[in-house]
Amino acid sequence: MCSKPIKGKFVVVKWTGVFIKGTEPLASSSKFTSRGNQGTWDVLRRYSSFVKLTLVFAYVLRFIDNAKAKRSETKRQGILTAQEIQNAKIQIFKLTQQEAFPVEIKCLQAKKPLPKSSKLISLNPFMDDHGVVRVGGRLSNAPISYAQKFPVVLPKDHHITELIIDQVHKQQLHAGPQATLAAIRQHYWPLSGRGIVRKRLNRCNRCFRVKPVRYEELMGNLPENRVTMSRVFLNCGIDYAGPILIKEGRGRGKRISK
Repeated sequence: MCSKPIKGKFVVVKWTGVFIKGTEPLASSSKFTSRGNQGTWDVLRRYSSFVKLTLVFAYVLRFIDNAKAKRSETKRQGILTAQEIQNAKIQIFKLTQQEAFPVEIKCLQAKKPLPKSSKLISLNPFMDDHGVVRVGGRLSNAPISYAQKFPVVLPKDHHITELIIDQVHKQQLHAGPQATLAAIRQHYWPLSGRGIVRKRLNRCNRCFRVKPVRYEELMGNLPENRVTMSRVFLNCGIDYAGPILIKEGRGRGKRISK
């Protein structure tokens, strides 16, 4: 825990460590608690881009690893590696799930059945080696990636879920709700996916601007024979497409004309 003054007020910065299997302790969250009237700020809600949030987490985790490294060890420098970015995403997912599903996580850690009122009970959830809650299923032997077999569970109304929807929506070139949801479910499983995707896409400014306005023209008046009572088949009509070929007479040498 460290502290620093900001504009005449005393602010406490607190870091909590979380372990990942096979790795060193990684920072899981930072909460900036002000002793003034500013309240508590959650780091997960401080960014409007999932990519930027992931990079911030990755650099923070690198800084912590370098600070804990011994003098004889080489410190990490340069651009971020794929493993560092993946570790940052894992921490973001764990923080999100700990905030949204605290009861379910405790039950899964204790290997106890979920309560019947849980929103995850129909998904047959489980925790992977990194402590992330994923959707269970029967696709263990399918020739697809691990994320497709067991997508990460995301809460319905959460800022991280909205950021992921926005990112996938842009990657799919502002696709519709069904295409966006199908792309999201390649890696994630948001609760009430259809509703939350439609709600989020309705707030897309670019889609709203380019959405064409549909005009419906008024139909013309019906002809007289359509509205006047008459004998059956007195007036008949037929739809046909041309050209119609007509053979002039019978026998050989007769030509066919239109």
